[in-house]
Amino acid sequence: MKHDASDASPVPQRMHQAPRVGLLGSLKTRLAVAGAVLIAASVIFAALVALRLIDERVNEAVLDTEAAQMQLTARIVAGRLLTRQLALRQVANGFEMQRLHDSAALLEWLGRQRALLTLFDSLFVVAPDGRLLAYMDVRQLSPMELNIADRPYFRQTLAERVPLISEPTIGRVTGAANIFFTMPIAGAAKGSVDAVIGAGLLLSGRELVSDLVDSDANSSIGRITAIFDANGRLVAHPDPKSLLQPAEGDPRLAPTVQAWRRSGGGAEPSVSARRVDGYFLTMAGVPQADWNIVTSTPEAALLGSITQARQRALWLALAFAALGGAALWGATLWLLKPFDRMKRRAGAMALLESAEPEPWPRGHGEVGELARVLESVEQRARAGARDQAQLAQQMRSVFEQASVGILLTIDRKMVLVSQTLCRMLGYSEEEMIGRSARILYPSDEAYAEIGPQVGAVFARREQFDTELQFVRHDGSLLWVRLMGRPVEIDNPAAGTIWIIDDVGEMRRRREQLHWASTHDSLTGLMNRQAFEQALEQQVNDRRPSTSWRPFCLLALDLDRFKAVNDTSGHAAGDALLREVSALMENRLRRGDMVARVGGDEFAAVLHDCNLGTAVAVAQSICEQVENYELAWGDARHRVGVSIGVVQSDESFKSGAQMMAAADAACYEAKKAGRGQVRAAPR
Repeated sequence: MKHDASDASPVPQRMHQAPRVGLLGSLKTRLAVAGAVLIAASVIFAALVALRLIDERVNEAVLDTEAAQMQLTARIVAGRLLTRQLALRQVANGFEMQRLHDSAALLEWLGRQRALLTLFDSLFVVAPDGRLLAYMDVRQLSPMELNIADRPYFRQTLAERVPLISEPTIGRVTGAANIFFTMPIAGAAKGSVDAVIGAGLLLSGRELVSDLVDSDANSSIGRITAIFDANGRLVAHPDPKSLLQPAEGDPRLAPTVQAWRRSGGGAEPSVSARRVDGYFLTMAGVPQADWNIVTSTPEAALLGSITQARQRALWLALAFAALGGAALWGATLWLLKPFDRMKRRAGAMALLESAEPEPWPRGHGEVGELARVLESVEQRARAGARDQAQLAQQMRSVFEQASVGILLTIDRKMVLVSQTLCRMLGYSEEEMIGRSARILYPSDEAYAEIGPQVGAVFARREQFDTELQFVRHDGSLLWVRLMGRPVEIDNPAAGTIWIIDDVGEMRRRREQLHWASTHDSLTGLMNRQAFEQALEQQVNDRRPSTSWRPFCLLALDLDRFKAVNDTSGHAAGDALLREVSALMENRLRRGDMVARVGGDEFAAVLHDCNLGTAVAVAQSICEQVENYELAWGDARHRVGVSIGVVQSDESFKSGAQMMAAADAACYEAKKAGRGQVRAAPR
């Protein structure tokens, strides 16, 4: 049997030879291994602490170096931008305003500024209305039918009357990514701008930043340097196809760019450096253009030699730990050698049923004291084994004489079984001994449910007593009464004794008596008492909630039934009652109730049914009974049925009230001419 309180590890009926302990299971080996592990742990821990301190210092130094390098790069980019702004300002200061109205003179003046094409890729002059008055690059010098009044950088220059560096944008002349420098030319009127001198710079060229992000030094160590604007778009990148794309599109730059966005964006006010997911990431701002420069460098490129040194240090620590462990192992084997003989003699102690083995070794100190203790334990164990064998024989005798099944389980295993139980279940004793009690149950669920129940009863120090189904060896089921009690209340290891009695016949007689007490013997329908109890329960269970559904009660009274008894006798009347009962029962649903409540009177409850449906069902019953004919000898008998219908509601406080209302409706049906259906007024 399965339970939680008493079936612990079994007490064996005989003690067997203890298995030999292997090398890895011996005390000497375990002591040596424990010492080796402690030595290894100490050495490795010390090495790891030292390496961690070194790693922290190196990491700080690398971050400082990377930050300094990034600061230098940011200054270079800022200097290049400032140089170009100053050059453009110097050109603007020498501009003669009268040239704005003379296209040839304007082109001649712009041609004399060709030296600026060493700093820019294009130069142009724009009127306040956005018309491009003159344009020059390395290939051309000419006026151009182009208007840039819609460009944000141009509108901002006019509005604020200050030099600007534009956001990266696609140039309308070159069709490539550019940044534009603008320098307003103040007009005669205060606050006006007569013209704007501008210069374009291709982002893919090497004049400004490309040499910084695409150097051979960067490629050799796997470093990537990129520049992105205030919107997070790439201004400079080793891959020209990435220009003007979101900077976080490069996974090496994504952590830094995402952190920058979370902080609010803008040009980084100071140099930042950190170590993330195997990379050193640094970033610095270029305020002149609202740019940020970011660099990602693999750890291996900067810490490769340090990582190798760390690995060599760890291997060296492991080697020292292994040598120390081996030395400790050898010392332990030598020191514990005297215990080998004691171990062999202790192993022989398990053979309690064998003849006396060799004497226990004698000696002084711990070996002698341990030998005397083990010898005493062996003597007590032999005496206990003899007592246990005698008790087992006595129990077996009791088992053989008992008229009920008896079973002893230990640790949920069947240890002793009586012959009566074997015959009851169809097993031999050999097929049951040693097997789990699970084989007695029809399913895993039934076996799992019984355990907590038994444990709870035993915890109260009571006897477990219940009726349940067991399964025989051939798969058939039988009902048994199962009674159980622990052999020793406070010693679960002693097991549990079970008494098992076949109660199948008793349950069948009990069920027959219960059926007879609740059913009509002639028709097999419910009798009046059982029906009234069920109806009363149905009324009492009514709840004023959405889950409760109405039901209807039918009172049925046969018409012209007395004539059958008077002309053909009571046997014909009984046959007709049985046939009509079957008609009614077949017309109703499986969950509905129908009963014989008098000689030719019946009643039915239609669950989850409203009045209209109940009246329709009643009318169909009237039709079926009206169409039925009983052939009895030479006679032919036909009867009818009058039915009263009532629907449950809150006005009925009891089943008797509801039955009275249905009987009254049935009486009205008979008064109306029999074979009729009448519903009780609501």
